[in-house]
Amino acid sequence: MLYSNEHCERIIVAIAAPQKGNMQEYLIELPGAEAFLREHFGADVQHIQELGRGEWSVAFAYRFAGHEYVARFGLFEEDFMKDRIAATYTSERVPIPQIGEIGPYKNGFFALSERAYGNFLEKLDEDAMRAVLPNLLATLDVIKEIELSDTRGFGLWDAKGVAPHASWQEALLEVVNDRPEKRTHGWRKSLEEVPGNLAVFEQAAALFATKVPLCPNERHLIHNDLLNRNVLVDTHRVTALLDWGDSRYGDYLYDIAHVLYWWPWFTQWRTIDILGEIEQHYQTKQLDLQDFHARLQCYQMHIGLDSMAYQCYTKRWNNFEWSAKGTHGNKGYRRERM
Repeated sequence: MLYSNEHCERIIVAIAAPQKGNMQEYLIELPGAEAFLREHFGADVQHIQELGRGEWSVAFAYRFAGHEYVARFGLFEEDFMKDRIAATYTSERVPIPQIGEIGPYKNGFFALSERAYGNFLEKLDEDAMRAVLPNLLATLDVIKEIELSDTRGFGLWDAKGVAPHASWQEALLEVVNDRPEKRTHGWRKSLEEVPGNLAVFEQAAALFATKVPLCPNERHLIHNDLLNRNVLVDTHRVTALLDWGDSRYGDYLYDIAHVLYWWPWFTQWRTIDILGEIEQHYQTKQLDLQDFHARLQCYQMHIGLDSMAYQCYTKRWNNFEWSAKGTHGNKGYRRERM
């Protein structure tokens, strides 16, 4: 889901959905967005342009009554509803665009929101990343302190702020299950069609299960998709956190592990010792983080298993292989990009 005026290639992406065909075929094009917005607001709406499209949604910028907005059209209302909930936590240090109207549109849904600006985090070069990294880590610290007393459960939460699991460990172990209610249902069938991949996945899953008992039953807000065109930044700070559709409740170190796992994908940052930067950040804060490295390793394995399942769903076997390399007990921040 895009807000920046910069149009860029999505890097960590799964575009094809084999059970349902290409989901993008169901997303609105620019003429349809123009017709919708002019019908919705009248002839005064201006400067309508596509910002970009992903697997589940497409975003358009527009100007109305002297202000800049974004209209998104997607297949799942819940993603937009979660963005609205997340926006209630917005602050100067955790900037999340406010969501206005949400409603049905043809085969899916639309959401209208304020527009934010900045550069995509993953488009930064080494110097720019070094400049903004302290603020990114500080932003995650603030997210850790968000009050969640009006929500419940662990794991992937829904449009009511409710997650299905009684504990964080239970939520982690769910990664191996291919539930019919999940939008990626069918991934295990694809996995089983390639015996070698099945063995790789099951070996990783067995090792992962031995690590889970070390993970504390902490409950914080987790974004879970920071390196996928969902963070906008200026020179030294985060300007917007976008797309909370895959957000979870659980250990806040999961977001740190997500950064570590995907870091090798971005070759322009190869000389940055990201683990060292993270360790220094927490040492400066003088936090006593029990089983710090073990938790990070466990979460990277979970992210790898989840990614492997998704690559099975989309049948992107090269990405499956890359994900598998970071799942067998390896530390993702030390892997090389394929």
